[in-house]
Amino acid sequence: MEPVKPFVRKLIAALRYFSILGRHQRAAWFGGLLGFILAGCASIPEQRPASLTRADKLLESSVEQGYSDALTLQAEALAIYQSNDDLRGRWRANSLLAASYIKLGKIERAGAHAQVSYKLSQVLDDRETCYASSLQLGALFSDIELLEQALGCAEGQVQEALVLAFLERYDDIPLSLAAAEPGKDSADIALILYRLGKFRGERSLVLLALTHFRAAGNTVGVIDSLYLAARLSKDPDQQIELAHRALLAARAAGASVQAQSISNWLSSDREMLHAAGKDFSD
Repeated sequence: MEPVKPFVRKLIAALRYFSILGRHQRAAWFGGLLGFILAGCASIPEQRPASLTRADKLLESSVEQGYSDALTLQAEALAIYQSNDDLRGRWRANSLLAASYIKLGKIERAGAHAQVSYKLSQVLDDRETCYASSLQLGALFSDIELLEQALGCAEGQVQEALVLAFLERYDDIPLSLAAAEPGKDSADIALILYRLGKFRGERSLVLLALTHFRAAGNTVGVIDSLYLAARLSKDPDQQIELAHRALLAARAAGASVQAQSISNWLSSDREMLHAAGKDFSD
């Protein structure tokens, strides 16, 4: 079985999809994949050569950098891993390079690194790398077979629910996740609740997603949750309040695409705005 075949056809489909998304949306919905890729640190032996320790630190620091700097650090780490034939290090570096290129909208480059990462996960043959690489490549190309494989490798309710969300099997997602407290799984739970709330048209789930996006420090998720909650609200005052907050957050974050979309939505009902006497200039 060759789960990444035909690669070119799926790549073209992905390019069409990502061409309609701004950089901020791409960064938000795939940035969550960084967490369990970096979690691979737990599998790294304590005793390592100085060069490999340096490569590990380069990867860890890369996620705090801007796009260009992150790519430079990740490429440098990859070269060190390759020179030492460190398969797990190569897997992590390629996975993070794929995530960085996704943020930049360079889907062809992202797909190439994700494909290498997936092949390395088959060599490493453990649930952790199987889950992360199958989900990354499957989500990137909307590949049902790969997502089903990720589901089989998932460990725990949160990982399973995240894959189910990408598979759009919303009826199979346990609603008990809505009661989860913000914590280490907030990045994943936020995405699950956001997509579930959008599918079910339930503002309460989207507002719970907002809480987890805040806890995870995901600004784009915060903005999108506020905007979606506004659109799902039936009360005009709540619509305006939530949309206003979303617009302020988008402008403050420099998310021009989101800000314009929210502004257009608000402007589409001028009577509602005038009736509420709201000022959106600040």
